Formats: sequence, C-alpha cells, structure tokens
Amino acid sequence: MTVLATHVVLSMYGFWLPNDPRGSWTNYVGSRDLFLAGGKATKIETRRSVATKPHDRKKREATKQALKFPPVMLNGLQARAVARGFAATEQIVYACAIMPEHTHLVLARSKIPAKDMAKILKQKARRRKMKKRVIMVTMALLLSILGMASFSEHACRCSSHDPLRQR
Repeated sequence: MTVLATHVVLSMYGFWLPNDPRGSWTNYVGSRDLFLAGGKATKIETRRSVATKPHDRKKREATKQALKFPPVMLNGLQARAVARGFAATEQIVYACAIMPEHTHLVLARSKIPAKDMAKILKQKARRRKMKKRVIMVTMALLLSILGMASFSEHACRCSSHDPLRQR
C-alpha cells in the first residue's frame, strides 16, 4: 500500500496531557507536579482517536490544574499567524484546521518523516506567532486555510499560495 498523505495533530500546551486517562502517545511525564497530580504517562499504541473514550473527566480536569502555565488557546489572529508559519515551509498541505487548542493537518507524502515535519511545522508556527506578539485570548475558531469544501479536491503548495492574503 502506498502512503499518499499523513494526518498530523499538533496540540497546544495543556490540551492533551501525557497522563490523560484516555491515553496518550507519550512515554513520559516531564513535569514532577503533573506526575504527582495525574500519575505516569498513559502510553497507547492505537492510531485511532481515543477522544470519546469513557474516562474520569474530573480527574483529567484536576490534573490540568498542575500545569506550570495556563493552557494555550489561540484567538483568530494567532491562528492566522500559525497558518502563515505553516505556509513558510515547502510542505504540501492538503487540508488544515486550526482550532483554539489543537491543529489537524493532512500532509502530502514527503521525504521528511511525518514526525520530523510536525516538529518543523510547529517551530515555524511558533516563530510566526512570537513575531506577531499577539496576546493569548480564548476565542472559538475553526479555520480552513485552504478554503475548500472537500479536503481531497485540491492541493495547496503553501510556499507559493497563501489564501489568507486574498481575504
């Protein structure tokens, strides 16, 4: 089977903790306070979403109180800065949804492994957001930077096409 694209999820700080009772794709908890509040990492092997898995919601929310900083939630200006950060790469992005607490990307197959590309995209987005010096404010947002009805209709070469500039 040929891989045509990869679905990548990038979480903002505080969105999905490594010791989330539903499971996580992390093997360790980097914060002592977070470890004491929620226990060891809940590493899972499945690639399917566990977001709707039944769990102790109160425990999950209580663990979030042990975060060193408030969870990051993007407002509209920050989301646009993140999108433009993604556009600063040569990666072909078939689809992108930037939400306040996490981002979904469908990336074309690349010579760069998806895990490494996710790091690159996150770095570019972070740099762009920092340059904008935008204050962190909560705002519900679902933004498709491609402006498409269907993810599979078109490909966007982000290095040469920025739909946000046309708005």
